[in-house]
Amino acid sequence: MPQPPAANLLAAEKSPYLLQHAHNPVHWRPWGEAALAAAREADRPLFISIGYSACHWCHVMERESFENAEVAAALNAHFVCVKVDREERPDVDAVFMTACQMTTGRGGWPLTIFATPDGQPFFSATYLPPRAVPGRPGQPGLMEMALHIGRLWREDRTTLAKAAAQVAEHLAGYYAGAARGGALPGAQVAEQAVRELTARYDQRFGGFGSGPKFPAPHIPAFLLAEARRGGQAAPRHMARHTLAAMRLGGMFDHVGLGFFRYSTDEKWLLPHFEKMLCDQAGLALACLDAFAATGEPLFARTAQETCDYVLRVLTAPGGGFHSAEDADSPDGKGGHGEGAHYVWTTAEIMDLLGPDDGAFVTTRFGMQAGGNYRDEATGQPTGANILHLRQPLSAAEQARWEGIRPRLLAARDLRPHPGKDTKILADWNGRMIAALARAARLLDRPDLLAAAGRAADFVLTAMVRPGGGLWHSWCDGRAAVPGTADDYAALVGALLELYAADHDPGRLARALDLQRRMDRDFWDPAAPGAAEATGTAPETPGATPPAPQGEGTPENAETPEATQKTPEAQDPPGTTGTENTTPTGSGYFLTAGQDAGLPARPKEVYDGPHPSANSLALENLLTLGRLTGDPTHTRRAEALLAAFAGNLAENPSAHAHFLCGLLRWLAPGPDVVVVGTPGAADTEALLAAIRTQAPPDTLVLLKNPADAHAAERLAALAPFTKDMTMRDGKATAHICRDQTCAPPVTDPAGLPF
Repeated sequence: MPQPPAANLLAAEKSPYLLQHAHNPVHWRPWGEAALAAAREADRPLFISIGYSACHWCHVMERESFENAEVAAALNAHFVCVKVDREERPDVDAVFMTACQMTTGRGGWPLTIFATPDGQPFFSATYLPPRAVPGRPGQPGLMEMALHIGRLWREDRTTLAKAAAQVAEHLAGYYAGAARGGALPGAQVAEQAVRELTARYDQRFGGFGSGPKFPAPHIPAFLLAEARRGGQAAPRHMARHTLAAMRLGGMFDHVGLGFFRYSTDEKWLLPHFEKMLCDQAGLALACLDAFAATGEPLFARTAQETCDYVLRVLTAPGGGFHSAEDADSPDGKGGHGEGAHYVWTTAEIMDLLGPDDGAFVTTRFGMQAGGNYRDEATGQPTGANILHLRQPLSAAEQARWEGIRPRLLAARDLRPHPGKDTKILADWNGRMIAALARAARLLDRPDLLAAAGRAADFVLTAMVRPGGGLWHSWCDGRAAVPGTADDYAALVGALLELYAADHDPGRLARALDLQRRMDRDFWDPAAPGAAEATGTAPETPGATPPAPQGEGTPENAETPEATQKTPEAQDPPGTTGTENTTPTGSGYFLTAGQDAGLPARPKEVYDGPHPSANSLALENLLTLGRLTGDPTHTRRAEALLAAFAGNLAENPSAHAHFLCGLLRWLAPGPDVVVVGTPGAADTEALLAAIRTQAPPDTLVLLKNPADAHAAERLAALAPFTKDMTMRDGKATAHICRDQTCAPPVTDPAGLPF
């Protein structure tokens, strides 16, 4: 039996994605100073390949090229080869992805970078086939590029050095000047975003633009918020239609629950089958917003089912949440296929369920005898089906389906399962904790609150660095990579959602601690727009990169100007996060310092597939300012709004989550302090009435007068609660809006909402 090739230097890593490549014949190294030092010592350029474990086209490139002995030999002969897990090193990915977008106008994964030994990129591409494809002139294969760049490095290094210096200059200028400041924005920016989204809205199938379509759940969340503010039906309709279309279509796993990554077509029917924790969190939160806005059971059920999937499949033994399930799985025929675990033939359904239930499923869930699933590369039917709905099930049909679904799931679980990425990421866990806590509060699911609490406790124990900072990643007993601004922002948001659900002052105190550290370590004190990108777009030597495929296009197809990615940085020296004046600066850097191997320190405000750290921080700061009464947080939120005002004006719809924060600043909801004994009937009645009657942006503090220590702890966090008391021995709600308080209320029927 043939033996696998000897392990390369990835064998000592913990990342499941890096370990997937540990036995490639490519002499891979992990990203780090050791790899750069090896390149300098060998006087060779870097070949950097960036991907993630659930990425279908990353697997394709591995099978075609990185497991190919001839291609591997060419790479090994001319380069020091570096493999990067984009989820483990978002800073590396952000800088090189921006370089790719600058030089090619597009991006995605797998991301292919050729760079100097000190990390300056001079050629970028996404997926590359192993060799040039006949009939596609000017679009090289990896083998041709490796040999071509290897020759240039030996014979014409000046050309490569010039290109690398040009790209590095553009990256530095882009990040330094990407925060385009201005006067504090107003509602007109949100109105313009709605007009832009309306122009892109797919009236037939929902979503924005044509296929492929990504969920981008912050877009419907923004539309729902703007509909509340402006009282217009159109934004609400677009949000509702889009979320319902994703839930009913093939984007949702009707048998095993949870959402797939994105749809390759315009109808939300044909997904890329990876399931990622960050998508479950974002879509659950958006569906909870939709339920609050419409009262439609479909959205409540979708949020619950998405959370249930995470608890069933992605929960780690310690309480945290794994990152993803793969797109590919064994197909039962000796190979691997994308979606093989999930698709069905009509014959399988009929054999398993019998004629009555089988006919119900095949008819109601859009199955076809010849299959409705088409291969993405060829467009040809495969004979398999993706279950999907055109209309929601009736109550009777839903009850029938709930009796059938476990039988299908049990049968499907006998198939080979997709691989699971067992990394625990602080930012993705933070977003999922927030979704679970909000679902628990709005849908009366205490089990979800318990799961959220366990996950928070895990992250805030196992993923805390010496000195109190956060680690970004944890896997197989080892934490790695200092926390990013995304980690801090997501965990602050998670703790605020937990406080809203359980009113534990410790959650609020921890959120404040993390926010202060984020302010100290990541804030950029430079004035917005302090530098501008120079010259024209840098040129790439050699050949034009091929048109990207799969993950290579949709997620990052915008140009840098459209995506408006930006840098993040540190607080001005001497500030503590409690200064009395409005801080100046241009937002939060992604990292607390610049990696020695990267040509720039990244900063992001553009809300792509997921909200940026700056967008999450804006909402967190506004919430902390209202909960604590400390204007420091509100002032920093206003500094963020001013720092990115120019970005919003230029391309408002590209900053949907940031606009959610703007709307909260423009029209904050009421702030309520309930003084009452937790668990007592009168306290619970008030809290329940507030939950069902109050506007969505209502913030609630709970003061327990029976526990002097807890009351004192709350007063230390929110001093304005110190003198608030119960009236007539009853639980009492003190309701304030715009720094004006209404008379205290003890009767839930008398709440002024």
